[in-house]
Amino acid sequence: GIGNGSGCSIKTKEIRTTSVDFVVALHACGDLSDMALQYALENQCHFIICPCCYVKRYLAPFVPFWHSFCDEEEVDALGRLVELDDRPEESRRSMVVINSMRKQAFGGKQVAVSLEEFDSRISKRNIALVGDSTSLTQIL
Repeated sequence: GIGNGSGCSIKTKEIRTTSVDFVVALHACGDLSDMALQYALENQCHFIICPCCYVKRYLAPFVPFWHSFCDEEEVDALGRLVELDDRPEESRRSMVVINSMRKQAFGGKQVAVSLEEFDSRISKRNIALVGDSTSLTQIL
């Protein structure tokens, strides 16, 4: 067993924590990806976030910081483009754009974030944000 576990459930808004070393968010639909990123940054810990379901908005009035880079119509259009399963190249480019904006939202903060891509045969939503918010290296 892991022992001395701590955790957070956004669904139940329950947080049990003594300390957090690593945030993992798999199948983090819509805004949940951004909430997990914010949580990792606030707790200065490493993270891997695998976004999916880009058009889902669960956490109103929470607005992801990357939305400040474009207007709401562009946010919606990019999200819809990601969901075009019959057009995989357009979907992939849209995922890269959205996740690059998520990465850029960390600009000016002491965090190193990379976009990692895994085999699309495993999942169509195959881009993950990997970060070390304890690093002293700023992102590009």
